[in-house]
Amino acid sequence: MRQQLIAKEHFRRGNALRCLIDKVVLRRRARDQVAVRIVWRGGAVSEFEVTMPVNTLTSLSRYAEMEARVLDLAQTGIEDDMIAHTLTAEGHHTKSG
Repeated sequence: MRQQLIAKEHFRRGNALRCLIDKVVLRRRARDQVAVRIVWRGGAVSEFEVTMPVNTLTSLSRYAEMEARVLDLAQTGIEDDMIAHTLTAEGHHTKSG
């Protein structure tokens, strides 16, 4: 019963959005980045970037920079979990986004 209510709510919200959105434009900027532009019925425009998952780490747009940073941090003796935290804080992400 709860699943049906959730499904109905998602359907209702989807219909509401279709009434408000004129068009959506997607432009791939890199293998792991998509620029999204939403044009609303009233003429307003929303633009943002979405990080997409990729199959391999080397497909990440900032892979070389991330690799160099990992090596740099590892050579100073920082532990793996702290390296991961630092990379995330610097805006790096995994291949799954």
